[in-house]
Amino acid sequence: MNTDLYDAGGVGGSIYGDKFDNHPEIKEEIKLVKASEWIKSNIRKDDIVFMKINVEGSECDIIDELIDTGCIYDMYCVKVDFDVRKIPGMQYRQWETRKKLRRKKIFNVVFAEDFKTTGDFHGDINFWLTQFGVFENMGIEALRVKYRQNFKKFSSRRSGNKRFKEFCTNHFSGNYFYAGARIFYRWGKKMIKK
Repeated sequence: MNTDLYDAGGVGGSIYGDKFDNHPEIKEEIKLVKASEWIKSNIRKDDIVFMKINVEGSECDIIDELIDTGCIYDMYCVKVDFDVRKIPGMQYRQWETRKKLRRKKIFNVVFAEDFKTTGDFHGDINFWLTQFGVFENMGIEALRVKYRQNFKKFSSRRSGNKRFKEFCTNHFSGNYFYAGARIFYRWGKKMIKK
């Protein structure tokens, strides 16, 4: 399928022109390949694949397609960073996709915000990979058994707090409103327990 890539050659190029405040002048026609087709052509069933998805708004499209074709189960661990939240009117897709993953009990997809611990891109990637045994010398089924608890822990987080923080950042004066609301929430929770 052919489509336009906006801000082609830039750091955050996207097939969604709405990602940018004004549609960038620089665009280029590109040919897209379905992720499932690439996987079927390049990945063997016994390969241990760690996949990082951060594609400037197309994450939900890719994950939906991997689920629909069953290729999601061929990946050992998929880490997704939902840049779709940067596109006006499409933020809801992140939450729909997360619900779909929970509903279908897909535990091999984890979320980038849970691995932003060091403040360093490479450190965060290393943290993610080590949580799922990248340095282990064993087969895929043994890895799945050994790291089952980590998959359950990181794939089932609902991130309601992060969702609220993101809403505050986008619609109010950012973190100041969020911090105040969080303090009020904790105070209310304590009062209910008394």
